[in-house]
Parts: sequence; C-alpha cells; structure tokens
Amino acid sequence: MVGPARHRLRVSRLQGERDRAGAARGLGREVGWETLLNRAGTTFRKLPEADKEGLSEKSAVALMLTQPSIIKRPVLDLGNGELLVGFKPELYGKAVTGRR
Repeated sequence: MVGPARHRLRVSRLQGERDRAGAARGLGREVGWETLLNRAGTTFRKLPEADKEGLSEKSAVALMLTQPSIIKRPVLDLGNGELLVGFKPELYGKAVTGRR
C-alpha cells in the first residue's frame, strides 16, 4: 500500500518558479484558495492591511509563493481525489484508520 502523498510548496532548489506557481494554483483550484490560505497564522496577520484586503485567487497565489508559511499545513493527498488541508485530528484519524 502506498501512503498518502504530501504536497511540498516550500521548494527545493530543483523546482522552478513556474512549478511552484502551478502547484499553488492547482491546489487552490482543488480545495479553494480561501481554504489553502492560512489567515490565522502570524505571517498573514503581520502583512500590511493593503496586502490582506481584496484578495483574489491571483493575489493569494502570489502571496503563497512569496510567503510559503502562509499556506495551511499539512496538505495531505489521500489518493482518492480527496485532500485534507490543515491539521484536524479527528479527520486525520479517520483518514489513516480507513486506509489500513
């Protein structure tokens, strides 16, 4: 059995900017950029108000690329088309026990 996949957006030197942007946009389309964006974290809260107001998919993806810690973690791909975003113990417990 292959375990769940994790998407890595904190990028290695081998990945290009286009790959990172594509991954962020792809995840944003799958779960919604609003779900992927961690508004509760200190990185987002420390942003200037002008950067936080009127966010769109394009501006949110740009923020996620320049500030990767603004992305909710973990992003867990269960391999069945379902993604879990952010750590929720009860959902992770169900996902893990259901895959054994």
